Amino acid sequence: MIADGVSQKVCVNDLEAPAHAVLPKLAHIRQALKEGGFHTVLLSGSGATTFCLSDKADADPKAALAIAGLWDDNIMLKGPISFVSRAADAWYTAP
Repeated sequence: MIADGVSQKVCVNDLEAPAHAVLPKLAHIRQALKEGGFHTVLLSGSGATTFCLSDKADADPKAALAIAGLWDDNIMLKGPISFVSRAADAWYTAP
């Protein structure tokens, strides 16, 4: 995972499919964000949080959801985010 970073390729959430079955809107949100230019869209845990990553500085999750008719003023948006990482034998350090 360290070599590939955080991506759909290396991250798997076994609860994603059941969460999409219970609340299909989560799958629609995921698809809208992918279509909006985000290369990685992941569900955290059982669906309380969805986060997305893009290499494009102008990628806009709110716009992507609005275009798909999925924007809701109850959605909390935070970002940009940065990841904290560490070597196996070291403390975490700021990026």
